[in-house]
Order: sequence, then structure tokens, then C-alpha cells
Amino acid sequence: MPCDTARRPQSGDHTPGDWWRALLVFGYMTGWRISEILTVRWDDVSLDRATALTRAEDNKGRRDELVPLHPLVVEHLRRLVDVSIHSPVVFSWPHHRRTLREDFHGIQQAAGITSEAFYGFHDLRRPSPP
Repeated sequence: MPCDTARRPQSGDHTPGDWWRALLVFGYMTGWRISEILTVRWDDVSLDRATALTRAEDNKGRRDELVPLHPLVVEHLRRLVDVSIHSPVVFSWPHHRRTLREDFHGIQQAAGITSEAFYGFHDLRRPSPP
């Protein structure tokens, strides 16, 4: 799997591939901007209720919004839940933002996508599924 080629972020609790799969599924299924995704806190996520709160200070709309999470998103987030002991942020990225984009391009290369057709994080945004 292409996400398994990722080397960052490092954590003893999950693989970088698990982190990337959760991030990409979360982004695709919620339509959130990457800046919102990287700031979501475990305190704002309920896996039992399948909801996540985007806070006004972290989103472009400048309003709090409770968003339902698709079961697939919850499934992927459950693989990261042990990380909450170490970080209050769901998708902790302790590196420069540029490396996030570079690592995403590396995953796409592993999937056979050519550099002319690389996707950006904004390409994941779309209306939430029903």
C-alpha cells in the first residue's frame, strides 16, 4: 500500500501508514481544510458518537461546527487513539508544513501517480457524503 511507504510521523503507537490513511480518509470524508485537520484535538472528537468539532479559531468560516463522522473515518481514527496519551492533537505533525506536502507527493509516487498529476490537500475537499 502506498501509505506504507511513508516514514513520518514517527510514533511507537501506530505506523506512519496508519496516520496517513486516517488523515486522508478524514480529509476526504469531512471536506475539511488541511489546516483544520491538523488542529483538531482529541477532546473535540467522540468516536462513540461519531462526531468531530471544528473550532471557530481553526476554520475559515469562523464558527464552531459539530460534524458527523462516517464510520470509515471512525475506524481509521480508532487506530490512532493511543496517540492521545502523547498528543492532544489527533494528527500531530511535528515537522515543517512543507514536508507534509512532500511526503504526500511521495505517497502518490508510490501509488503510480506522476508528478504532473499530483493531488494537493485541497483536492480532497468535497461535500460530505450522506
